[in-house]
Amino acid sequence: MTTIVSPRLGAAARRASALYCAVHGHGMPLLLIHGLGASGAIFQPLIDALSPHFQLIIPDLRGHGQSCRLPGPHSTERLADDLVNLLDLLKIRSCYALGHASGGAILQQFARANRDRLRGMVMVCAFARQATTVREQIESYLRPELFRLLGASTVGALAARRALAGEAAFVRNVIGHNDGRRIAPIARSLQRFDSRSWLHELDRPALVIAGEADPTTPPHMSQELAARLPQAQFHTIPQAGHWLIKTHSAQLLDIVLPWLKQQRSAE
Repeated sequence: MTTIVSPRLGAAARRASALYCAVHGHGMPLLLIHGLGASGAIFQPLIDALSPHFQLIIPDLRGHGQSCRLPGPHSTERLADDLVNLLDLLKIRSCYALGHASGGAILQQFARANRDRLRGMVMVCAFARQATTVREQIESYLRPELFRLLGASTVGALAARRALAGEAAFVRNVIGHNDGRRIAPIARSLQRFDSRSWLHELDRPALVIAGEADPTTPPHMSQELAARLPQAQFHTIPQAGHWLIKTHSAQLLDIVLPWLKQQRSAE
């Protein structure tokens, strides 16, 4: 079963800022949070396997996809607040959540402010800070300007050239449909994101997964994130890149599904 929740639905006081999202399946809610420049469509390869076990809540974040026209500001705090608003509209008291890439940063922000609403969190190709080396700092600095000046379709094409085998068409499709001018301020906000000083507060069960060959979020970033979380397991998927949700979905599900089932049985 698929349900669409648009900004036109929900309580009048909240509908102006409500995210567009799709809802699949039944059972314990699992919130799926995409990263910068993408949309909820990135999770399409996981829906058939996850929806028999969970009610999947898949929004397009502010400034992205079909939520692209929601106004700013576009801080990580605002994007996390949008998720709270969405859960309220759907009358969901608590959930598990999975964040991909910078969706993992937004998930961390959500967890910090809404501990009682989160049962456990999965972060894939995620980070505690966006840049640790000089090269990463330069890329982080340039990213907002590339989106603003070149547009999302060109950035998508550039990202596709850097992608691993099997990723290129998926990357172009995921990123190219967004408006680069709306993505740029979110990219600037993510430049400032650094959760290292408060990750110890996130005492919910956590699973952190890295792609061994990820050039965008190298494994050392995800390792740093996992090391600072109080209850984290860390896994690396061999030969996987940044878009492993598409290229290594079976291997990803082999890690995520047993972990989620284990957390549920332990409650």
